[in-house]
This record gives sequence, C-alpha cells and structure tokens, in this order.
Amino acid sequence: MKENFGQSLRVFLKKLLLFTLILGGLHYLLAFTVLQFDLYYSIPVMYLFLSLLTLIVYVCVLWIANNFPDKAGFTFMGLGMLKMFIAVAFLIPIMLYKEDDVNVMASVFSFFVPYLFYLSFETLHAVKLIKMND
Repeated sequence: MKENFGQSLRVFLKKLLLFTLILGGLHYLLAFTVLQFDLYYSIPVMYLFLSLLTLIVYVCVLWIANNFPDKAGFTFMGLGMLKMFIAVAFLIPIMLYKEDDVNVMASVFSFFVPYLFYLSFETLHAVKLIKMND
C-alpha cells in the first residue's frame, strides 16, 4: 500500500476538487439568486477552508493507514473531533458579529451545510481506505 500513497492522494485530490467545484457552484447559485443573503465569509473562503481541512485529515489518515494500519480508524475519529473544534473556532467571529448588514443565521447555515457534505465525503473515503487495510 505504501507505493500507492501518491496515487491514492492524486485520486482523492481530483475527487475533492470536483466535489468542491460542484457543491460550491450550487451553493453560490443558491445564495445569490434565490436566497440573496449577505454572508460574513464569502463562499470561496468557506470552501477553501473546508477543502483544506478535508485534505489535511485525509492525508493524515492515508499516512497512518500506510504506516500503522490498525490505528487509522482512531486517527480518523480524533482528527474528525479536531476538525469540528476548528470549524467552531472559524464560526466564532460570525456569532460575535453584531452589525445589521450580515445575516448571522444564514452565515452559520451557509457554513454548516457544506461542512456536513464535506464530512460525509471525507467519511466515505476514509472508511473505504480503512477497509482496504483490513
């Protein structure tokens, strides 16, 4: 499996990029044509943040799965918890923002809905990776 690290990472990156472009495009269209809310963070910033977190978690799980296959599941769970804390820290400025020009609830939902999609995407790929090592 060690010789497949680069190949597995390239395949994941392609899927992540496609996923991000499709989900981000749909979110952008929905937010600016139907909902028309002002958001605290722009949609590209949210998707860049979520993509980077997902990539970091997957690379770590991939590395652990290659070197310590029996610890990959624990690594994924621990990094998932850390990712959740980082996401909440990312949202703190939104929750503390008190100006009328930004819809706080729309900003929080605009972050957490894609967060859940990324979490599902990451979980599917991590479980597939962990099963390959069993």
